[in-house]
Amino acid sequence: MGPSAAELLNGLVTAVLLLDNGRRVHYINGAAEGLLNISANRAVGQLAEELLGMGAVLQLSLIHI
Repeated sequence: MGPSAAELLNGLVTAVLLLDNGRRVHYINGAAEGLLNISANRAVGQLAEELLGMGAVLQLSLIHI
């Protein structure tokens, strides 16, 4: 069996945050933890606005998948 999705995402050098439709953080990888200086335990459940600032969230809405 290969690596899990979390293991793959955590191995990236690119910061990755997974948000729900309400813009709450459900996952943050190690690169994002380092960039934002926050642990995954603290980040999960927070609104993206609280972590990134409103301007970044507006930009995120443009790349919603």
